[in-house]
Amino acid sequence: IGANIAIFSVVNAVLIRPLPYPEPEKLVGVFNSAVFSGQVIKDWPLSLGMYDAYQENARSFEEFGVWTEGAAAINGIGNPEQIPTVSMTHGVLRALGVRPYLGRWFSSADEIEGAQKTVILSYRYWQERFGGDAGVLGRLVLIDFVPHQVIGVMPKDFEFLNLNPSVFLAQSVGLGVPGSNDADHSGIARLKSSVSLAQANQDIARILKIWGAREGWGRYLVSLRAKPEIHPLKQDVIGDVGAVLKILMGALAMVLLLVCANVANLVQVRAQAR
Repeated sequence: IGANIAIFSVVNAVLIRPLPYPEPEKLVGVFNSAVFSGQVIKDWPLSLGMYDAYQENARSFEEFGVWTEGAAAINGIGNPEQIPTVSMTHGVLRALGVRPYLGRWFSSADEIEGAQKTVILSYRYWQERFGGDAGVLGRLVLIDFVPHQVIGVMPKDFEFLNLNPSVFLAQSVGLGVPGSNDADHSGIARLKSSVSLAQANQDIARILKIWGAREGWGRYLVSLRAKPEIHPLKQDVIGDVGAVLKILMGALAMVLLLVCANVANLVQVRAQAR
């Protein structure tokens, strides 16, 4: 009984409880699937070129953005340190629907090459390194030796998927620059109220085909059998642990049923003996 209660608590927290964002059922992860060396990869990331095409032409998304995980050195606020980061376009936090505790979201102006670099702090990092100073907005900090202006602080209970970054950085989206065609960005979108997953995949498949033909990647995408892979965002949070938890919960439930059957038999035998 104790084991079942413990595992159910984990299952409830991971599988049953909705994500801590407004209307989480509308949130989706945006990737592509492709076949590499005979193996199907369902979480092939996006390039900034794909992001630009999806952002401009998608009809299914209310908000859409891409992000990538990383690390950076921060200076100018005590001892230098290496911190976990998430770089993102302006649509990511808007899609999640969580407003900053202080300041503002990223905007498209923050993504322009040559613009002032901007950063949003996590609540924990704001408390630890800035002492919860409300005057932190507008302050410049050196991240990888580049000045970044603090424009916001996220709420205390904000969680970014299953990661724990200290800061969020605005992602530059200049096309044609080195690395802009690298497929290394994860996508997050909020679907429009009347759009299903199947409709969203059809919509992005149309755009992917157009983008491939325009950029000269058409034959390459055909050879890889590339297609959109849009799925509930919770799938990106729990990963493969969901299947493991279901199997473990089922096994423990079977053990509990066997115990109950044994106890019932013992009670019946005891009653018959009396």
